[in-house]
Amino acid sequence: MPPLPPPRPSRRGRRLVIGAVVTVLAVAAVVLAVVVLDGDETETTSTTPDGTPVTTAVGGVDAGERQPVTVIGEPLPQLPQSGDDQVLGLAAPTIEGYGFDGAPIVVEPGGRPKLLVFLVHGSPECEREIAVIREWAAAGPLPDDLEIIGITTGTNPNQPGYPPSQWLAGLQWEWPVLADSDGDDAGTAYGLTGHPYFVVVGDDGTVKVRFSGEIGVDRLAALVGTALN
Repeated sequence: MPPLPPPRPSRRGRRLVIGAVVTVLAVAAVVLAVVVLDGDETETTSTTPDGTPVTTAVGGVDAGERQPVTVIGEPLPQLPQSGDDQVLGLAAPTIEGYGFDGAPIVVEPGGRPKLLVFLVHGSPECEREIAVIREWAAAGPLPDDLEIIGITTGTNPNQPGYPPSQWLAGLQWEWPVLADSDGDDAGTAYGLTGHPYFVVVGDDGTVKVRFSGEIGVDRLAALVGTALN
């Protein structure tokens, strides 16, 4: 008499096996996601229904000091070293990001005029210019409804002044700060060429002036005032 075939698992047994497989796959997916997020930063690019490009930097190995950034709109070309800046009067891109504490910060053109100040930690030029900005603000009055927003770029734990959150606190920076991504997507979107770097955006959402390097209180006041008049 031939041997009987092994008994088939019950339906309940099959469900348990399938459930175990699903659980293993889910755990593997979580592990993979953690590995991806803890690795080098990546970018995704998409478009809104009206064709507006949207670039999102995802990841960042140094949580807090570097944060994901989403750029909505056309990035600006780099500030030319000489000659006229051809982007003046063009729409500024929107930047969606986070502060060092993880609180969302959105730099959205339109509404109140904005002075964007791009800084890199440990830079003597940036440190001196922060003192200039503080002196300018203290002397007042600033242009009506002007928002000042700092954007930290070039964050590197191997460079002086790290971390930028403590560096700025030590310099008594008193305005909101957006932490740029690993790839400096916010800086790239505004055509960053050096530090310190300034962009004035009017209440109509267009770029009014861009300039780079150290300037004094009087020159800063004149450039911003003229750009917003």
